[in-house]
Parts: sequence; C-alpha cells; structure tokens
Amino acid sequence: MLLSKNDPFFRFMDETFNVLHAPHNHMNENEDNYSLKLLVPGLCREDFNIEVEDNVLTVTHEKKEDREDVFIRSFTKSYTLPDDIILKKIVATVVNGVLTLTIPKDKKKTNYRSIPIT
Repeated sequence: MLLSKNDPFFRFMDETFNVLHAPHNHMNENEDNYSLKLLVPGLCREDFNIEVEDNVLTVTHEKKEDREDVFIRSFTKSYTLPDDIILKKIVATVVNGVLTLTIPKDKKKTNYRSIPIT
C-alpha cells in the first residue's frame, strides 16, 4: 500500500523529521569575504526571509501550501557570524536553485596574529 502526501502518518513523519528537508549548505572563506551557499531548487528570492541580529544570520523559508512543485519544506537555519564582517554590504542572490550569501570582511576589524613557536 502506497501512502499519499496527505496521509496522517506521512504528515506526522514529515513534520517530526523536517530536518531531513533542510537544504544542504556550504560555507567558504577567502581573503575578502565569506560565502554561504544553500541548495534550494525550485525556490526564488520571494520565498526567503534573511536577517542578521546580534551577529547571527538567519535564513527562513515558509513553504506555501499551494506550491506542490517545491519539494523543500519550511526551514530556518542560523549561522553565527564572525566579528570581522561588514553587515551593510551582505548580498544575497538566487541563481539556478542556489541561494548564495556573500558576506564581506572588514579588514580593519580582523583580530589575526601569527604566534611564533619558541
């Protein structure tokens, strides 16, 4: 017997284990910025809410019930940002099913020091 998406068991499992539907993500860093990429096929920019509060970046997606073509469920993912960022210059784009956030570094705030071994 196959279960439909509307079956109570399927809905319970889906809501209980929603973490399985959160998008895969990849974080990268180079000299000038941090980059966060989330795999979000079928979603567009209107499907997201992105906020930063107290150096915590939060990406939220609320699935609209009328969109049966989207297989990603509602999710919220939060990332603690380092202190060396330029908050006002964060850029987000969605291209070919990938949400990319580019988070520029403020080189003046960098607390880097090389420690020699004696």
